[in-house]
Amino acid sequence: MERLHMNYLRDFIHRVIAGESDRRIARDLFVSRTTVRKYREWADAQGYLQLDRPIPDGATLVAALGSAPQPPRAMS
Repeated sequence: MERLHMNYLRDFIHRVIAGESDRRIARDLFVSRTTVRKYREWADAQGYLQLDRPIPDGATLVAALGSAPQPPRAMS
C-alpha cells in the first residue's frame, strides 16, 4: 500500500466521511483506488469514520500508522 503523506491523511478522512467516491479521492490525491480502499478500511477499523467522533490530529494518526518505512539502501 502506498503511504499517504500526513498532510493528506486528515483530508482523506474528511472526504470519506463526506461521501466522496474512491475514484475521485484517488484522482485528487494521485494514488490508486486500491490504496484509497485500503486506507478506508484502515480508518474504519480505527473508528475514524464515525460521525460522532472528531477527525484525529496528526500526532494521533502517526501513532496509529507507525513510522514510515525507510527507503532501501544500496551497499556501497
